[in-house]
Amino acid sequence: DETERALLSNWALCCLYSGAHLDVVAVAAASLRIRPEAKAVVRLAKAIYSLGQAEMCVKILEQTDKALFEGTPATKERDELLKDAKATMKLFQSDDNHFPSRDLGKHKHLPRWIGNIETFDAGSKGRGVRATTDLKAGELVLLEPPLASASRDSFEKAKESLYTINKLSIEDASHSFLCQAIMLRSQRETVLSQIVDCLFDGTNTRPLARLNDLMPNLSLSPPFLPTHHEYYPEVEKVEFNSDRIGAIVSTNSHGTVSNFEYTKGSD
Repeated sequence: DETERALLSNWALCCLYSGAHLDVVAVAAASLRIRPEAKAVVRLAKAIYSLGQAEMCVKILEQTDKALFEGTPATKERDELLKDAKATMKLFQSDDNHFPSRDLGKHKHLPRWIGNIETFDAGSKGRGVRATTDLKAGELVLLEPPLASASRDSFEKAKESLYTINKLSIEDASHSFLCQAIMLRSQRETVLSQIVDCLFDGTNTRPLARLNDLMPNLSLSPPFLPTHHEYYPEVEKVEFNSDRIGAIVSTNSHGTVSNFEYTKGSD
């Protein structure tokens, strides 16, 4: 049904905006099963790439009939994504993962990626990340988008509802914005809730998690199923309260504001 196809494709777009890339894979693929369409192909490829599968992204884009893109706005998106994915493949397939930060701006799209590092338990000093081999100057060790972010633009949109409540400071409003975003996603996404549950909140004693288990990837979810809790009846749903989410955000967020101006985004 064409209406169902369009709804699924638009759902995939909404999931892209929220960073729910595993859900994008599921719903974009469902849309394409009804009828191949350029925008759904690009959305699927973007999600696959963001989940660290640059080679699979390239295969999807190159093996899709080019006639599907002719005369559509998705053509430009396809070309930009294909260029970035090929550049990423070349980088990650080389022996030298030298990726100076100044080059990051040349890529419109960046995937999740873990280099030669691992999590470890430092005893009384807490938990940390260490190198698994000698690192070269400028070597890339981690690419990871935030679970939630509060930028100047997002705060401007939200401050009407946040700032007027008890005259919250910008720091309070930014913190509330992040907590709300993570709480809402955790309530509906099984994989994200499992990741958030592993994050240190200042007091919990949960087992040390591998970096790969702290970043959404294709191995954490059955293929082509949304990560909503109703699709995971065998997985016990993690219930979060506002205090714990607040502690997690306080412990794991970075960035400051000064004199009502953002000096660095809070992630």
